[in-house]
Amino acid sequence: MVVSSPSKKYIAVVFRGVDSFNGHVLDVIQTTFGPEDEPIISDVKVHRGFNQALFVRGDEPGEDSLFDRVLRAIKDFVSEHPDYKVVSTGHSTGAALSVLMGAGLAELNVADNVTVNSFAAPLSGDQAFKDYVDSMDNLGVWNHILMNDIVPRFPRESWSYRHPGHTIWFKKHHAKAYYLHYGDEKQGYVGIPKEFEEGPFSFDMHLFHNYVEYIQEYSLKDPGEFYVESFIQVLEHNKKAYPSILSS
Repeated sequence: MVVSSPSKKYIAVVFRGVDSFNGHVLDVIQTTFGPEDEPIISDVKVHRGFNQALFVRGDEPGEDSLFDRVLRAIKDFVSEHPDYKVVSTGHSTGAALSVLMGAGLAELNVADNVTVNSFAAPLSGDQAFKDYVDSMDNLGVWNHILMNDIVPRFPRESWSYRHPGHTIWFKKHHAKAYYLHYGDEKQGYVGIPKEFEEGPFSFDMHLFHNYVEYIQEYSLKDPGEFYVESFIQVLEHNKKAYPSILSS
């Protein structure tokens, strides 16, 4: 679904997800990013199930892929509204598609800036894909993860998967933001703590309504505690975590 807001001046592509594991999530084999016959970039690997859902064309001659249809809609809209922001978003498998969609839009320079707001996204690609996404000047990726939701921990990192972009971890008593998920010691940013990978994990926490409830009942009512204005940063003199001002 593609929607727009004249008051907020953005156009967004919204991908519907699922509330359980399905065939796309379980197809953890990696493939090149983009259409099989014409990859967007050939030296990175992404989750084959998600890539196929976005880029495989229909059986009929000339039938476009989901990516083709969305790309055309975004291009047409941006040509008439060049001052609008472009956003890609979704939940669960839809969140994974939003990451791939955002990377594709940014690579094709559809807009000056593309923002991905993903919720409960599974890991979508390898280290090379993460490096590629994180290096793009016109792309920002924000992963929102609720407590011990199991899906953002799958596929496992031991299977050569990584989370691209920054992570906002919605926890029971607060929310924290982690720079590029794994941190950056040279810039003094903390990566996601080890407890993130420690179970037990929950399928129930993955349900879409739990994310909506957290944002409505906590983040919107008390953004100082339950949303973020800063990444977690390590100060060298004591190695404790302190907030630093987020750059745009």
